[in-house]
Amino acid sequence: MRPHDILLPPVTIQQRDQLRDFAALLEKAQPLKARHRSELPRTVRQLSVWLTSDRRDLPRDYMAQPRWLAAYLRYFLPWNLYRQVRLLRGLELELGDGAVIADLGAGPLTFLLALWIARPDLRRRRIEYVGVDRAEPALKAGRTLLAALAGKASMPWRVRTIRAVVGDRLSVRADLLVAANFLNELQARGEKTSGPDRGHGQPRDWAAAAVTRWRRLLRPGGRILLIEPGVRLAARRLYQLREAGIAGGFVPRAPCPHAGACPLPATRQSAWCHFNFDTAGAPAWLHDLSRRADLSKAKASLSCLLLAPRPDGGEAAGDARATDGRVDLRIISEAFDLPGGGTGQYACSRHGLVLVALDKAKRTAATGTTWKPPQADKRKGPPGGNQPLSPGDLVAVRWPDNPQRDAKSGAQIVRFEQ
Repeated sequence: MRPHDILLPPVTIQQRDQLRDFAALLEKAQPLKARHRSELPRTVRQLSVWLTSDRRDLPRDYMAQPRWLAAYLRYFLPWNLYRQVRLLRGLELELGDGAVIADLGAGPLTFLLALWIARPDLRRRRIEYVGVDRAEPALKAGRTLLAALAGKASMPWRVRTIRAVVGDRLSVRADLLVAANFLNELQARGEKTSGPDRGHGQPRDWAAAAVTRWRRLLRPGGRILLIEPGVRLAARRLYQLREAGIAGGFVPRAPCPHAGACPLPATRQSAWCHFNFDTAGAPAWLHDLSRRADLSKAKASLSCLLLAPRPDGGEAAGDARATDGRVDLRIISEAFDLPGGGTGQYACSRHGLVLVALDKAKRTAATGTTWKPPQADKRKGPPGGNQPLSPGDLVAVRWPDNPQRDAKSGAQIVRFEQ
């Protein structure tokens, strides 16, 4: 596989150490008050309920209140760092000297912190970052944490923060516009929905309005990166933004291997596009806090979307990457047993949903309880020929003349040969 074919590479040893040491940075940059420390697991649990299932009760400016900000910084921030570090290792962001990043709903600068950890190759480039959020304490905390993370290293990055709310006019012109864990607020506070969501590829008005507004913030060739939790509602919103983006002159570059109809629209009757991955690289202190808050995680997940302007006269999708009659597939599920024997994984392709049948050797590797991810840098490709496919991997297969269909899902069946 090509280096960028692995969407969510494991963290390196150095990155694992940086995530482990992040607790000490937090204590130095944002020390906890005694009462907040004793209440931390309970506060984390309550904030999790608000953020995931009961947002109507979420305090509007919770990131500006010390108790909730402390909980966010010690639980949600590091878990988001772990997710984003893995994603940013696999994405091709094309950030050269002089690049500008605009981060909407930046909070404590999670994306910028993750970029520093994930991409040491970018630390010497002149990058301008503009973080936008309505909670000034969160922005301030992020700047303090970035300074602590960088330490004595000379940083050519220019960091600017703007206190603003959704819908405020911004003068920034960016090469990369980022919105992470932000779509709840975008739809709820920034745009009104008119009319029902009819499905069939029709985005809600809020998505079309968002894409139109974001285009004004981009330089020529600028991209949009959206990162959300791997839940159905978030995936549905990303699907709507994908449709609006395509209608507005963009093409999806990740995770989609094509710009055709999405086979995973995240309706009540359909599956949704998200990627599960292990939490082995997350620090022990974060696992311990998660356990004490009754939020233990054996797996993490995310959904994402990277949009780029459609090149003049170019392909309508990323389909042209596959050659010699091969078709690109993005693996979207973990391995599972097939009826009658064998192992398969679901994937997305320009032909729709695909069931990838693995051969016996790969089936043993994929389902064996003793297999562990290699410690080597997976961006260089799997070290052996019998490694299982991971959610997010991009593989090319020869498309059969008359593929069979899976009776359960309706997916077309192809065989993967590594």
